[in-house]
Amino acid sequence: MKAKYLIPVLLFSVLLGGCSRPIQENCGCLPGTTAHREFYRLTVNGVSEDICPDAPKSGAYVEGTKFSFKILCVTDMAFYPYLDDLRIKPTKDSYELGQYSYYSFEMPNHDATLTITGSQFFYDKEYSISQISGFSINADAVNKVSLEKGYLGVDPATANPTITYSEDREDIAHNVAVIMNPYMVKTDEQMPEGGRYVKVTFYCNNGLEKSITIENGLYVFRDFANYQIFTFQNLAPMFEIKHPMTGDNR
Repeated sequence: MKAKYLIPVLLFSVLLGGCSRPIQENCGCLPGTTAHREFYRLTVNGVSEDICPDAPKSGAYVEGTKFSFKILCVTDMAFYPYLDDLRIKPTKDSYELGQYSYYSFEMPNHDATLTITGSQFFYDKEYSISQISGFSINADAVNKVSLEKGYLGVDPATANPTITYSEDREDIAHNVAVIMNPYMVKTDEQMPEGGRYVKVTFYCNNGLEKSITIENGLYVFRDFANYQIFTFQNLAPMFEIKHPMTGDNR
């Protein structure tokens, strides 16, 4: 009598197992019940197999299909995976040359694109100066702020920039917000020769000073593999001091 239940049980197991490979016509791993399930297209813009040997394949997948892959740590460039506009965070990270960082994600309920790229600013979105530069500041840790304004390409001996200081909490909070909030976007605009700069400096309670410089309203990110210019969005707040200090107690 037990033999009667063997085939139904095996069939039930197959139906539960599903298939994580791209679905194609006459796919031998396609269970009968998946004929009524939604499949979505995953497009993969990857890198070489040397860098990502097990990248997912472009194809049609059921929502919730799990993907796992790894990216090699190399000397001259870091690589970043994006699922549409979302950067995928590693489940296990490595900065050691020749080792791998590991990633995973699930197929969403819509067509999607996985891109593995050497640009950490691959997606066109709003960025904060903090995100771009790695410069992070907390208003509670700051007791004074200064703004230095001057001209670029001028002999330092004759530059004579103007420097304004403030200990006002409103001024500190405002300039910290310009650093930390997403007010900047990528631009193809090129940095002109000469022009003006603004340098903001935060004086911290622990005695440290942190500065960031904006040239001609632009911020330039440079590293060994990337060069990207950012500009402030329209109507974005700028560095400003409304309550300057006076006297010689600066």
